[in-house]
Amino acid sequence: MSIKGSLVETLEILDKGKIPLANYEVLEDKKDLKNLTFPIYIKIDSQKHKSKIGGVRRCNNQEEAMVAIKYLLRKFPKNLLLLQEEIKGREIFVGIKKDKIFGKILVVGAGGTKVESKKDLSFRALPVKRTDIKRMIRELKIYRELRKENKKALKGLVTLIKNTSHLAKKLKFKELDLNPVILTSDGAFIVDARII
Repeated sequence: MSIKGSLVETLEILDKGKIPLANYEVLEDKKDLKNLTFPIYIKIDSQKHKSKIGGVRRCNNQEEAMVAIKYLLRKFPKNLLLLQEEIKGREIFVGIKKDKIFGKILVVGAGGTKVESKKDLSFRALPVKRTDIKRMIRELKIYRELRKENKKALKGLVTLIKNTSHLAKKLKFKELDLNPVILTSDGAFIVDARII
């Protein structure tokens, strides 16, 4: 299966692959805001780095959400908008890159904006077993902090990575980025994703 879709299509593919996501919905009517629990994030449906192009806004209440919607629709008139719950926790990066020699390479490391700055990453060629994934996580500089913070979240992260690597076998892509994956007391959840 080849992927040339939007963020929404990417999230739907991940959901079908039993990969846990932060709760979200596509904004169809401003009345949708009435049933939401704040704070939330409103973001454009795009595979680009949304924070760098001003395509995401955090909103504490309905009034802020209305302002954010007007701003985003004016700046990105051709993009759908997504409403997403706010999840707080440790940010992790999970990615799969296609290499000409080694095939698909799994990458795990510190997430969010720390991916490029800290370069705390571990690599393995696919396929991988759960034991391989656990070793990758233990190789990270932030592992001790992760273990102290939440062992349950680490188990969820291992399962998320395993399901992602399994899904990658079925897809044709150059790059798959899950960033950030948020670790919480309930497990690991994807907040943003990109497949190109």
